[in-house]
Amino acid sequence: YTQMLFFLYLVVVFTLLFSIFFFFFFQAEDGIRDAQESRGLGDVYKRQLYDKVPEMQRCAAMVSHVLEQPDGIVVMCGSGTSGRLAFLAAREMNRWMELVSGEAQQFQGVSGRFHYLISGGDPALLLSDEQPEDDVEAAVAQLLALSAGKRSVLLIAISCGLSAPYAGGMLDFCMDVFEGVTEHTGNHPEYSAIGIGFNPVELAREAVIDMWTGRGIDKSRSFKQVALRLQRLERQEPGRFCLLNPVIGPEPVTASSRMKGGSATAILLNTIFAHALGTLHTPPEQDHIRSILQRFEQTYRETYDSGSVAIGLPRIVDQATDCLQAGGHLYYLGDGTAGIIGMIDASEMPDTYGCPFDEVRAFVEGGWERLGNAHGDLSDHSRLCRISLQQFEDEVGTGAGDLVVVLATNELSQHVVDAAKRCRQAGAALAAIRCWSGPSGSQSNAGAASWSELAAFVGQELVVDVRLSHTELLPTVGSLAELSLKMLCNNLTTSVMVLKGLVYHNRMISTGPTNEKIYDRCVHMIHLFTGCGLKPAEDALLRSIYKVDELPDEVHQATRSEHIRQATPDEQTKKQQCRILPLAILLATTNFTVESGLE
Repeated sequence: YTQMLFFLYLVVVFTLLFSIFFFFFFQAEDGIRDAQESRGLGDVYKRQLYDKVPEMQRCAAMVSHVLEQPDGIVVMCGSGTSGRLAFLAAREMNRWMELVSGEAQQFQGVSGRFHYLISGGDPALLLSDEQPEDDVEAAVAQLLALSAGKRSVLLIAISCGLSAPYAGGMLDFCMDVFEGVTEHTGNHPEYSAIGIGFNPVELAREAVIDMWTGRGIDKSRSFKQVALRLQRLERQEPGRFCLLNPVIGPEPVTASSRMKGGSATAILLNTIFAHALGTLHTPPEQDHIRSILQRFEQTYRETYDSGSVAIGLPRIVDQATDCLQAGGHLYYLGDGTAGIIGMIDASEMPDTYGCPFDEVRAFVEGGWERLGNAHGDLSDHSRLCRISLQQFEDEVGTGAGDLVVVLATNELSQHVVDAAKRCRQAGAALAAIRCWSGPSGSQSNAGAASWSELAAFVGQELVVDVRLSHTELLPTVGSLAELSLKMLCNNLTTSVMVLKGLVYHNRMISTGPTNEKIYDRCVHMIHLFTGCGLKPAEDALLRSIYKVDELPDEVHQATRSEHIRQATPDEQTKKQQCRILPLAILLATTNFTVESGLE
């Protein structure tokens, strides 16, 4: 009887976990939605990734054309998860070109032909920093610096909801150069541009970008106008401009694009690059792009069909939830790309769920040197940027209230295994997740012996081991295994945050207005949950930001940018759970003061 109850419990929990990802890319319904009623589902038409194969073929041809130029470069840009995935894609593609084509001179993210730009710079690879997303001038300056001396530049600007000013500003600049109307003087390279997002253009963000409020009516002033302009130029010059925006359905957590939007971004980038690089010197096989998408779809299904996931992942979720609710931590440890996947997942917790910055962290064997980022070792930037295993053991450490999750693909070093064992000896709970490929019953990959040792040490209850039919799209580039691992990490942390009570009515309830887009989102959520007007909702938000029951004149007179700066966490508040939005909702009911609401 007890065993039957436990089995039913596992079934129920896994059903909850699986439902988070069930409406995935290959069963698309509608567009990414936000809290704003005007940008809801509406009658958005259905489109799927497979419908975009012709556009992906054109994008791959654009990549090939740039790489055929002696100094042509591909520049990917984005904010938050989009920028981190741009970094990962640049790293993996440069790695392939170094090993196969000899194009990269050294193993660094910007040393080869593929480059990345992320709002907030390299620290934002680890630390949530939303405010720089609004800075279109800095975005263009960064693109200009990276393009200096080049003759051909392909920009791939990623904004899942077609909303981020950082990506929109670079797209608009490239189109200005093409049409000869740029305000930036000097010799410019030949720019081509691809915009990637997952909304139809009619649901792109219409709000005027703060830095563009003074622009004339002949200039773009919102991301929607940028997207419409890109569509127009795509019709005129399909070999130089493209808007790639398959609608993949609503996110499991409203407006949080880290899950489906992030995974779809990885699928699109890797599909385009695998086709472009794999056919650079050889003719493509028939339906090559479609076959790549089918591999990704197979990977998705094999991940969630795995009995190991069905049994092990709910147990890891329960263990992680217990640890975090008791004031402990969740730490990822991993080699190379597996560690980076953990790093990306952990970095999304503060901006998505308002978590303390040190509650969920990731550490990578070899630290920044292994990452190969543009600006090198950032260990001195912040204590939160100390990410090597050695720094983890020397400076962070673990205790009885923590959970350490080891992440692995086909690689797992003995250093990671030994560090994990020491964590257990210090009292921490231990779990392990691996996504790998090999023949049935085979353990032929390089990290097999280390994994077997780790799994035996952890015990099967907290082990997830997913064997995939394929893990590589290109030699040494294991994009498929990384997608599988990303989905499991996303599922783990999302489920934990739901169980912690940080999601309400499918919305991220414990966040703060750290940029223009999120400021508007907070105001509309306050309006939605309390029924008050938009003006009282914004007043409640300001009272929560400044922690006052009556708003003084200086707050009313301050700009929105000043409010956003006030709401952005400093070094002290980064250690605390964000309460700005929950408090504002209570204040808007008129039943609470700041003091009673915080209690």
